[in-house]
Amino acid sequence: MSNPLQRFEDIAKASLPVISCIFFLLLIMVPWPSPMMKVVFSTLPLMALCFWIVNQPDHMSMAWSFIIGFMQDVLLVQPLGVTALAYLAADFFLRGQRNFFLQQSFQHMWMMFAFVMVGVSLVQWLVASLLIHTWVDVVPVALRMLLGVLFFPMMTMLLHNVQRMAFKSN
Repeated sequence: MSNPLQRFEDIAKASLPVISCIFFLLLIMVPWPSPMMKVVFSTLPLMALCFWIVNQPDHMSMAWSFIIGFMQDVLLVQPLGVTALAYLAADFFLRGQRNFFLQQSFQHMWMMFAFVMVGVSLVQWLVASLLIHTWVDVVPVALRMLLGVLFFPMMTMLLHNVQRMAFKSN
C-alpha cells in the first residue's frame, strides 16, 4: 500500500499540466492596466497546452484540450466551441508529430508553435466569422498571433523549469 503523502504527490504531478493551463486561462480575466497585456495573456493557455501535449502527453488528454478551449470561449464571451475546436485540432496535430518535435532543437519547436498559433488563430477567426455572418477584423487576430509567437520562448522556459522540478524522474 502506498504512502498517502506519496499518493497526493503523484496526483499533484499528474494534475500539474491541466492546473497550469487553467491558471493561465484565469490570468486572462485579471483586469490588467493595459489591453495589450490581455492580448498576450490570451495566448498563454495555448502555449501551455502545446508544451504539455508534447512533453507530458499522458497528463494532458484531448478531452482537457477541448475543455480548456471551451472554458476560454466562456471566459472571453466568444462563440462557444470555437476555441475548443481549434485547441482540439492543435492537440491532434501535436500528438501526431510528438516524436518528431521531441528530437528537434528549440528553434524547430518555436517554428512548430508559430504554425500551431497561426492555425488555431485562423480556425478561430474563420469559425467566428461564419457564426456571426460577417468577417471579424483580422488585425487583432494577427497581433495576437505575433505576440503569442514572440512570448513563446519565455513561457517555454517557465514551463520547462516547472516540469523539471515536478517530474524529476521523467
